[in-house]
Parts: sequence; C-alpha cells; structure tokens
Amino acid sequence: MGAVDVIVDTITDSLVGVIGLRKTGGNSVYYHEAWHYVNLLLHNEEEREYLYKAYLNTHKGFAKKKPDNKEVEERMAEDFRKWVLLQEDTSIVGSVRRWFADAFDFIRLFYSGYRKKEYRQVFDDIIAGKYK
Repeated sequence: MGAVDVIVDTITDSLVGVIGLRKTGGNSVYYHEAWHYVNLLLHNEEEREYLYKAYLNTHKGFAKKKPDNKEVEERMAEDFRKWVLLQEDTSIVGSVRRWFADAFDFIRLFYSGYRKKEYRQVFDDIIAGKYK
C-alpha cells in the first residue's frame, strides 16, 4: 500500500514528489508507486494521454470497459510492478516466462497493430534511472 504526494520545499521554492509506503505492502509496492511518481508528477498531460491511449490500444478487452484515466493509471502501475518483478527473476522459470511474454507480445502485434513499445520504453527508462 502506498501513495504519491507532492509537497512544497520552501527552502528551494520547488515542488517535491514524495512516495509514502506502508511496511505491510511488501517490496514490490515500490515499483507500483514509482510508476505513479513518474507518470503523474514528471509527465505532462499530453504525455500521459499518449501513454494511456497506447496502453488501451494493446489491451482491447480492458478498453471495451471504457475505463477512465484513473483506472488506466492504476492498471499501468500494476503492470509495471509485475513487469519489473519478471525482469528481476533470474531463475530458469523466470527466463522461460520472459521468453513466452515476449513471444506473446510479438504475436499480439499482428492482431492489434500496436506494439507495447510505446509505454514499455517508459518502463525501461524508469528502471534505467532516466527519471529523477
């Protein structure tokens, strides 16, 4: 369980993003909240809308429910959390899961015409530390 918030730093006269986490949430909640931090505090509205649209284009079943941006944001944060955990799994099972996930994404490209690359690049950039 976590929350992203913004506070005002009166010394530097700037806004600072803060992630608050419960101890009972487990370590993977960091990844979920990291997504919110980047997407809600560092991306502008145009970037967020682009990412939401790209996500819905690759998740047609979810898109049919006509989710609002808050629902899409939560779903993306959870997908980011799961994606990071999969990337960190260095076991043989984790390698097989990654291979099947990549193969499934490749096959899905032919049906949807969209690649997950649009928002997966943000996933990669977060892990690479490109957002500060």
